[in-house]
Amino acid sequence: MKYNALMIILILFSTVVCSARGGDKVNGAKVALFNSSNQDYYALNHTNEKGEFAFFDIPSGYYYLIIRIPKKVFVDNLENREILRNLTDGGCNRSEGQMIFKIKDNCFSYNINCEDLTKSKFTPCLEITEEKDEYYVSIAYAEIIETVTIKGVFKNISTKNFKQYLESGTYSLCNEDDLIR
Repeated sequence: MKYNALMIILILFSTVVCSARGGDKVNGAKVALFNSSNQDYYALNHTNEKGEFAFFDIPSGYYYLIIRIPKKVFVDNLENREILRNLTDGGCNRSEGQMIFKIKDNCFSYNINCEDLTKSKFTPCLEITEEKDEYYVSIAYAEIIETVTIKGVFKNISTKNFKQYLESGTYSLCNEDDLIR
């Protein structure tokens, strides 16, 4: 009996800790590179069990980085909704290559290795489009000057972490005038 009670306590503890930290993979999420020159997808990739993805040998050109998130992964949460009500939709920490954003009652984090891509230019943007079965989220506009590999991570984050990131002062909204067209 003590063993069962201990197991229940451990399970509850790990659930609370994981929920507080966030960082779970977003099931069914796809990350895409959209070639803005010919208006077609260059590459489409699923995230792995850790939320990681990679695009190898991307040739020079102009691309949008897009995330496609199935609607079935969204969870309604009245407590989160109340916390998120007066917060901005998201922000970007350019020095760390991280963008955070919210859709409905859910928060997300997107990191790319832009600090390693010195011969390319990334301009963060946040545009969310709702489709029938999924959301399309434009994350960044990329001017690739030499062939590169883009690596990143896409995950859910807790509402608490989303709020802390925004309140840290290191995240700012993207300026539409900064976009390269």
